[in-house]
Amino acid sequence: MTSCPEAECVGRESVCHQLTRAALEDGAAFLFGGPLAGKSTVLRQVHDALSPIGLSETNLIAHPVPVLVELRQLGEDFTPSGFWQLLADLAASALRPHLVRPGFPATRRRTVSDVRGLIAFLGDLLERCSDLVGNLCFLLDDCKRMTGFPRGFQDNLVHLLWGARHAVSGKVAMVFSGAQELYAFFLDPTTPLRTRSATVYLDNLGIKGLGDMAATLGLGEREEVVREVLRVCGGHAGLSWLLLTRLASPLLAKNFDSRVTVADFCTGKQELMRRWYDGLTTEAKALAAHLAAGSSATRPSASSVLRAAGLDPALNIRTLNELCFTGVAVREGATCKKVGALFWEFFTTVDGSAAPSPGDHQAVGSRFVFRRTGRLWLFRYDGEDYGCSHTHRDGFLYIAFLLRRGAQPTHCVELRLNCKQPADESARLQLENLLHDIEKGYGPKQKFATQASRTQWKEAIEQIDGLIAEATEAGDRARAEELEASKEKLQQEQRKEIRLGGRLPPESIQEVLEDRTRKAVGKAMKQAVDYLRIHCPRLGEHLGDPTHGIDCFAWWPQYRGQYEWDTEEVATRQVANR
Repeated sequence: MTSCPEAECVGRESVCHQLTRAALEDGAAFLFGGPLAGKSTVLRQVHDALSPIGLSETNLIAHPVPVLVELRQLGEDFTPSGFWQLLADLAASALRPHLVRPGFPATRRRTVSDVRGLIAFLGDLLERCSDLVGNLCFLLDDCKRMTGFPRGFQDNLVHLLWGARHAVSGKVAMVFSGAQELYAFFLDPTTPLRTRSATVYLDNLGIKGLGDMAATLGLGEREEVVREVLRVCGGHAGLSWLLLTRLASPLLAKNFDSRVTVADFCTGKQELMRRWYDGLTTEAKALAAHLAAGSSATRPSASSVLRAAGLDPALNIRTLNELCFTGVAVREGATCKKVGALFWEFFTTVDGSAAPSPGDHQAVGSRFVFRRTGRLWLFRYDGEDYGCSHTHRDGFLYIAFLLRRGAQPTHCVELRLNCKQPADESARLQLENLLHDIEKGYGPKQKFATQASRTQWKEAIEQIDGLIAEATEAGDRARAEELEASKEKLQQEQRKEIRLGGRLPPESIQEVLEDRTRKAVGKAMKQAVDYLRIHCPRLGEHLGDPTHGIDCFAWWPQYRGQYEWDTEEVATRQVANR
């Protein structure tokens, strides 16, 4: 790959300053950037900017000493003990020019195997350095090598950075650089690495930054070229630099056809786009599907997309940031807008999200459509088109199956086996055996409470209601509240003994399994219908109608409507022959 650190770092001055300040003030900072975004270049720029500062007789202010740690150069058998040893070796090399007090061996290597050994070693080093040496700032490049370390490794990092009582307290700072793999440091919500560290993102360059980059290659006056690079690459630093380098190649004639060059460049970068796509988290892919069908997203709309996909809507900000630091979106105020035709054209070919926009799906063919297009869903009710940008939900599979069967009831266990088989083989076999028994007529039978039992519970609750009324009339508020609490407790006991509709709770293994399956399938369909009520109102109202829709929580749910639907074929493994 052609390299030009100066060009790649164009427009990163504020990021370098922000990163340095955040690390030194907070003790740690995370630098997020996608592949080729320029993370290594920024770290080198920070290292070079700090290195010559302050260590002179004319400047009596202590300054940090940067230590660049390139983790990608280490072997596959890299371990935490190897990490501590590496920090010790690199720190010794960085501080050796500043050793002014005797007693430290200049040539012998100190063996360090854990964080306590590193702390003792660094403390010894700093004691023998010039007073002009301030903090040690470790710049860790390519931190994905560290994400597989045991959980205790993060505790050791926290102790090194913020521990209150050791030899280098407050004298060590770290910058962690990487992409989505850095999320591994945030999995434990209690770790200070999550709450005390600063976060810096490498976003795309704008038209000015690309113009400055192009100027270093002699293309500064070719504004049309810069704008084409912005259209194709979206301002992604590394990708833009590669394309500009291709366009500035002396092998090309003076009056070259840039369209041919750009087309060839895009063809050759499909595998890189695949790496970008594969690196996205599940949340980012769901939001990218939303962007592919439109053009922009906000924090509220990102929450809605994640919730509709069955993901955590609280990750909306993180997901928007992920698309931005990957280089496929940029921020415009409160809006996140997709950029870079190269990635999004690739995305539409592999994800199915680039299904035509809602306007391309007018009421053609069936007036009632409920089927999947790629990874998204297309809905149409009585000729009213709701588009094809609806993110997958398990409940859609169940509903599509029932719509295809029409008025024929389907047991909830059969729905589960046909639409979403359990990944666990033993769980699948249990469901298959249960369905076999049900079809043969000797499966679990629903049991109901006797009329005497229901009457007994009703009378007990009515008796308490009478006592509450007496206490209220007498103005005895405390007594009334006590009785209300007793009534609530009694009702809870009643609900445990007698379920909705007078059903008794399941007892046998098969009864429990059938009840759990009914609830899981019903919950998925209920959530799907709730989604449709909001985003496809007429369709949602129809499917949720007690007379013409679907009774989600029934043992034998069915579609009671009169329409014939064009539905998605649910392709799953066949249930074993019995």
